[in-house]
Amino acid sequence: MKSSSKPVTASSYVSDEYLIAIASKFSLENYRRPSEEKDKIKIVLKEKLCGKDVIFDTGCGVGVSSYLLALENPDKVVLGVDKSVSRIERKNTFKQSLPGNLVLIQADLQDVWPALYELQEQGALKVCKQYILYPNPWPKLKGVKRRWYANPMLSFILGLNCEIEIRSNWKKYLEDFSTVVQHIAKRECAMEEFVPKGFLTPFERKYHLSSQSLYKLNISGEK
Repeated sequence: MKSSSKPVTASSYVSDEYLIAIASKFSLENYRRPSEEKDKIKIVLKEKLCGKDVIFDTGCGVGVSSYLLALENPDKVVLGVDKSVSRIERKNTFKQSLPGNLVLIQADLQDVWPALYELQEQGALKVCKQYILYPNPWPKLKGVKRRWYANPMLSFILGLNCEIEIRSNWKKYLEDFSTVVQHIAKRECAMEEFVPKGFLTPFERKYHLSSQSLYKLNISGEK
């Protein structure tokens, strides 16, 4: 059955030079500010993830992608985080029997990324891969700085020094992410169009059934 999701269209594009100028201002030290919420999350994460190799599923929604990743990676702990309480607490069928290597929490990513960075820096855990699956693209010009590649969180995303996989139905989002990462971090990026064999997220299903092209960007870990 066909779905009816509209493709992303931007009201205005910004130049590579502008994006690089924004991202060049970011640094870990400038944004490692005291945060009571971050400190609370650090305690929770240290308790649940201490000594583990972690796959971080950012903005996981109801947690379908985290659940599937946990089944595919039984030797890792999958951390799924979403800001929405209703999504995390939704009584989906798959949540009736969750794998033991899956941790789902409700939190703001802008607290979780710094918390994970600090815990990894302290040797409490190791993030081995991040998934950023169908992030809000903020296509309007006024939303540019809310995109992760033009946001201070980029320092922590890259600071975890692990492989990153980003999927989107908006090719330009991934192209811009790749441009910024290659310039700022000198890390290898590879992008491809793909047809999913199974649907990792509800968004992936919706976009595919709407006959939209799907794209995947893989960013290497720091050498």
